[in-house]
Amino acid sequence: MQIVIMQFGESCFHDATGFQKIYDLLQDYKENNLVLVVSALPAIKELLQDCANKADTCSSYATEMNQIKHQHLELIKDLFDNSQKEKVENFLTDKFTYLEEILDDIEEYGLSDNKLDIVLSFGEILSGYVLNEFLNSKNIDAEYLLGDKFLITDDKFSHALPIMNITVRKIRSLLMPLLKLNHIPIVTGFIGRTKEGHLTTLGPGGAEYSAALIAYCLKDETYDTKVILWTNTYGIYTVDPRIEPTAQIIKQLSYAEAKEIVAGTKVLHPKCIQPIQDRGLSLEVRNFNDSSSSDYTIIQKTSDNHDKIIGITYEDETAMVSVVSETTVEIPGILAKIFDSMGQNDINISMLSQTSSEITTTFLVKVSDAEKAKQVLTESEFFKGWFEVRVDYVGMISVIGPGISNPKNLERIFNVIQNNSSKIFALSQASDGLNITILINQEDITKIIKALNKEFELSNN
Repeated sequence: MQIVIMQFGESCFHDATGFQKIYDLLQDYKENNLVLVVSALPAIKELLQDCANKADTCSSYATEMNQIKHQHLELIKDLFDNSQKEKVENFLTDKFTYLEEILDDIEEYGLSDNKLDIVLSFGEILSGYVLNEFLNSKNIDAEYLLGDKFLITDDKFSHALPIMNITVRKIRSLLMPLLKLNHIPIVTGFIGRTKEGHLTTLGPGGAEYSAALIAYCLKDETYDTKVILWTNTYGIYTVDPRIEPTAQIIKQLSYAEAKEIVAGTKVLHPKCIQPIQDRGLSLEVRNFNDSSSSDYTIIQKTSDNHDKIIGITYEDETAMVSVVSETTVEIPGILAKIFDSMGQNDINISMLSQTSSEITTTFLVKVSDAEKAKQVLTESEFFKGWFEVRVDYVGMISVIGPGISNPKNLERIFNVIQNNSSKIFALSQASDGLNITILINQEDITKIIKALNKEFELSNN
């Protein structure tokens, strides 16, 4: 028996046509046991976040709330006849009322991490129910399941991680009986709960991560299990098609290659790779609007990308923080203090580079965190007086593939940068030889990507 875990991104729920396409897809995969993992409707997550933020400042969120209601209620008008529509409308109305009660609590008591997770969870709760009822109306034996019934996590609200031994047991006990009856579980992605019963969310990429975790939990020697992510793209491209229209789909990626390239493409979160790697499963990224296309990316144990440069990712603006001091060279614990200062202030470091002299330490943070990072360090009792802290806004390019470990390819990369008169501010190379990340002028990003694409013939793969 093959179990296929299908995760549907926000773009799949744009309108009633998307729901019909999901029904049609089920016919194509009817020989398999299926689990469907849903995301929220488009833009709903942002509207929910806005509602929570405005409630926290006692500002009116009526416009955002009305948009949320309108988007869902208009959708069900196109999906159901009058008798079915009443049932779904009653469910949605009850949930809208509960959401407004939570927002009232936030106005009165403030926005906690747990309250924010509860607010954000409504996106998947609503879309999952609508899809379940739509499929039932088409005589599909679908079963609506909330993620917090089986995905048990730690208490890191907004970025929760699963407690796997409990989650495996609960997923198997809930989903396997349904699959043996040939029913289709409709699961809310993104949502979990703590052992104490507090609702949590899994952070960025949470719905895709839920799908990967379910696949991990259901896999054993009896079942062949895989994940399909349905998106608005054909897969993972060699370069951003908006910069280089001739970019190609990367047909195969190993787990290690995928972890490096997906972080930059934003097609899925790198954390989705680990569960499928641990079970030796495959994950496919496919275009929802062209579901039968042979153009898609498959992530699996191995690939045929030996000694190749497979892709280029970038950030067109990132903040480079440099901490400089000659006085504290060879004093232990400097990096630990930097990391501790950033961690205590919820600032994520995405790259680190330090000179062998230990005089300059450079790291990257989000642009929105740049001035806060500088302030934290300059006002620190340890850092002030002995350190100069600078912030520069730069572009970041990552060149990815097994070929990075070949010195000749490194030479080609640096020649491209030199020939295009671009300055390198800092660089970092992965120890596995799959990624080199280079910081350059922001205005040079496009021309360097185009030149690297040409140098390595990425559009000809």
